[in-house]
Amino acid sequence: MFKQQIIGTINLSLPTIILFQVYPNFIFSWFGITVISLATGLYIFFVNWQSSWKMVNSFLYKPTGDYAEKLEKMITECNMRSEAITINYAYAHETISMATFNNMVIDPIVWSIVEYDPEALKVKDIYEKAIEPQLSSLQKTRLQLIKQALTPGAQRFIFKHELAHIYYHYSYKRLILAGFIGACASAIALYAAQEMFNLFNGIAAIITGILMGMTVDLFLTYTSNILFKAQQEKKADLFAARYSTREDIQAAADFFEKHQAIIETNKDPNNKLSFLPSIIATGHPDGKTRARYLSV
Repeated sequence: MFKQQIIGTINLSLPTIILFQVYPNFIFSWFGITVISLATGLYIFFVNWQSSWKMVNSFLYKPTGDYAEKLEKMITECNMRSEAITINYAYAHETISMATFNNMVIDPIVWSIVEYDPEALKVKDIYEKAIEPQLSSLQKTRLQLIKQALTPGAQRFIFKHELAHIYYHYSYKRLILAGFIGACASAIALYAAQEMFNLFNGIAAIITGILMGMTVDLFLTYTSNILFKAQQEKKADLFAARYSTREDIQAAADFFEKHQAIIETNKDPNNKLSFLPSIIATGHPDGKTRARYLSV
C-alpha cells in the first residue's frame, strides 16, 4: 500500500508539473488550486470506480443448486432481496470474503460450507494449478490455519457482515472518501509548493509539492482507516449480529480471536508495515476487540 501510494502520488503530479512549466501563475492562483484539486479528486474516484467494476465483471463462478439456495436464504434473513445481490466464488488473497457495490465474493479455498459446489471446485482447481505454486510457505500456512479456524458458524456470520457493506453502500462511500483525500492532498501540496516557489525556485517547489502530497495522502488515508473504515467494520459486525444466532455470533468471536493470533504469529518479514495495528493499516479492528464487543 505504501509503495502504491508513492507511485500514485508521483503519477498524479506529472500533469500538474507540466502545466506548471507552461502557466505557473494559474497553478498557484486560488482558482487554479481549486480546479486542480477537484480534478484530482474526481480522477481518483473515477479510476477506483472503474477498476472496482472491472474486478467485479471478471468473476466467472457463482453458487449453484442447494448452495445458492442456502446463501440466498441468509440474504432474505437479513431483510434484503437476494435477486439484487450477486454472489461469486474467487480466491480472495487471505481476506476470506469481500463485497464491492452489490457483489459479494466468497473464497472456496477457506469456506467449507461451499467448497463442494461444482463451481467452487473449478475455482479450487485454478487455485491449485496456477496460484498455490506461486505462494510462499508462509502464505500457505496462514491460509491453512485460517481454514481450520473458520467454522461454519463463523462463515455464516461473515457472510452477513459482507451483506451489511452492501446494505450500507460502503463501496460508494469508500470511493468518495478516496476522492476527497486526493483532493485535499492535492490542495495542500500546491499551497506548500507555492510557498517554496516564492522562497526558492521551481525545482524546490516541485519536490516540496510531491513530498507534501504524498505525506498528506498517507496521513489522511491511515487516519480515515481509524475514523471511518474501522467504524464501518464494527457497524457491519453489529448488523450481522442482529440477524445471527447466539451460536454463530460466538463462533465469529472465536474466529476473530484466532485470526488475530494467526496474523501475529505468522507476520511477513518483507512487509515493512506489519508492525502497524490492523486498525491503522487496513481499517479492521483488532480481532480481540471484535471478539470482545461481540461477546457482550
